[in-house]
Amino acid sequence: MKYAVILLVLLFGTIQSKSTTVDLAIEPLCSEFIISPSVMLLARLVYSEARGEPYLGQLGVAQVVRNRMQWTGKTLEQVIYRKGQFDGIHTKAFHQFPSKQCIIAAMEVLEGGVSIFGDNVLYFLNPDTSTDLVHLNRIEPYFIIRIGRHSFYEKKQS
Repeated sequence: MKYAVILLVLLFGTIQSKSTTVDLAIEPLCSEFIISPSVMLLARLVYSEARGEPYLGQLGVAQVVRNRMQWTGKTLEQVIYRKGQFDGIHTKAFHQFPSKQCIIAAMEVLEGGVSIFGDNVLYFLNPDTSTDLVHLNRIEPYFIIRIGRHSFYEKKQS
């Protein structure tokens, strides 16, 4: 990831390390690279689930989706649209154009193979707003890391 971030900084601009926001121009991204429909779909999901979150949190959300694809053998579309999986798909934000930061996060994870944690991290949620306390209590032993407002959890051991 370090090299991908350095490359992005060299190509497109600077990254503010204190606030962890990425300040990159989208125009060079669109004019010099083709953004695949898969990247845009993942970026829309990341935007709907994690807009306003630190960049690492957005990478984490994207990685959870990729990890689920690997674990289940399903396509990106099948993972994202599976009933009951991602509340973000039912929001207005999911149907808006995603931020530059979300597009970069989706591209890095989906096409660049960027990982910030293991392949067994399959769940994330915001414990402060979760209304399903039974589910929250059930997955709490599998907690890995909290980034911004999202907590990430590994696959339950069988």
